[in-house]
Amino acid sequence: MPPVDSPSSSDPSARGPWPHHQPPSNQPPSNQPPSGQGGYGQPPYGQPPSGQGGYGYGQPPSGHGPYGHSPYGQHQPEPPPPYGQPPYGGYAPPSGGYGPPPGGYGPPPGGYGPPPGGYGPPPGGFGGPGHDPYAGHAYNWPYVPPRPKRTPEEQRQRKRRLAGFLGIFVVFLGVGILIGALIAPTNPTTVAEGLVTKTMTAVTQAGSYHYVDLATVGGVPDNITGDASSTGGRQVITQRCATGTNVFDLRLVNGVVYFRGNGPAVVDQLGVGKSHAPAEVDKWVKVTKGEHPYTSFADGITAKSNISQLKTTIVVSKSTTDNRTSPPTTKVTGALRVSKTQYAGTAALVITTATSLPRSLTGDAQLTGGRYTLSWTFSHFHENVHVTTPAHTVPYASLHATPPPKAICG
Repeated sequence: MPPVDSPSSSDPSARGPWPHHQPPSNQPPSNQPPSGQGGYGQPPYGQPPSGQGGYGYGQPPSGHGPYGHSPYGQHQPEPPPPYGQPPYGGYAPPSGGYGPPPGGYGPPPGGYGPPPGGYGPPPGGFGGPGHDPYAGHAYNWPYVPPRPKRTPEEQRQRKRRLAGFLGIFVVFLGVGILIGALIAPTNPTTVAEGLVTKTMTAVTQAGSYHYVDLATVGGVPDNITGDASSTGGRQVITQRCATGTNVFDLRLVNGVVYFRGNGPAVVDQLGVGKSHAPAEVDKWVKVTKGEHPYTSFADGITAKSNISQLKTTIVVSKSTTDNRTSPPTTKVTGALRVSKTQYAGTAALVITTATSLPRSLTGDAQLTGGRYTLSWTFSHFHENVHVTTPAHTVPYASLHATPPPKAICG
């Protein structure tokens, strides 16, 4: 059935572009429509009827279409119109009547498919602005120009700026830590312990001093009077022991200890038998390193070893400063240490504030075995302490002594 808008056969002016409305005498095969009247209004295989121009796709006679060049046309046509307008559009041209071909306008054979290869990006991708053939299109990726390379001078300036920022950061960090340390609460015990350590250092640096250490345990005296130097010193000790009251002298000269004592001291301190003790009374006995009594005798004679006994005597808790005394003093208070793990009573270490040198250490504690009292005074710092080697000595090995049993006087 012809399309509704097919022209009437009785009106010649309304006929289509073909001069013959009827198909030519040469009929196509039975499986093909007549020439010019196929399903798409085109001759078979895209060829026009015999003697006619064009390609059979609804184009005007020769000389009127975009392909109106010789041999199909007589003059140069105007530029082809945009897509969607004649001669590809669906309305009659102004020069008069190109009606639709028989059968109407249908899609080309095979339909309207995508172009070969699909709608992918052009080979090589989409270029930036100004790159053909897709320059300026809205679907292009934004173009980011590369960062210009810094010159050596710019690089040096950048490093200097970074170093300056780092220095400022370190300064502010240090100031913050300092401010935090200043405003942070301080532990009183930590401060007191620091003062004791500072005192020990000051005495060691002073090099020499005189001291008197008076102590009682259950009423039994244990007194030491001495002079200490950086390399030696001397002591006079009085102790009440099981065999009686020990009285003896100690000297430390060039790493050697010299002992001289009464009868009870020769027995209790040297370990000499009671039958042989009278022969050794008041003799200077030479004790060298490695011999049994050497360590107990030498400990506490030098300035450094003597003042180190502060930490084994007082357990500190706090400190206070008194500016009313002359010179001003600082008092470190706590308790007396009675064993490695126990302490009791009260104790006070008085220090000269300006020099950190000790003046006295006193204490009082009630123990199971009786009352424990202590009075330790310090004086004559920086004075010369001259200790000489005794003229006549007896080697300790010649006494054939036996180390005494461990006791309060041993």
